[in-house]
Amino acid sequence: MEEIMQKVYILIYEACQDINKSQDISSKIVGLPEKSFDDILAILQNEGFNNIGSKILAKEVLTLFK
Repeated sequence: MEEIMQKVYILIYEACQDINKSQDISSKIVGLPEKSFDDILAILQNEGFNNIGSKILAKEVLTLFK
């Protein structure tokens, strides 16, 4: 799980370039009991990612859990 956490963090960091925000968002995503596209998308959008960017990023993050 730690390896997935690092990969999620890297994807988020590449998108926002903010260490603290990346750690916070990746922790929220990894902590989800069920990793669904909608749940990941909601977290990203609540953290200020735009509509198109959050959908692309949510798809990439979701593939890490499959």
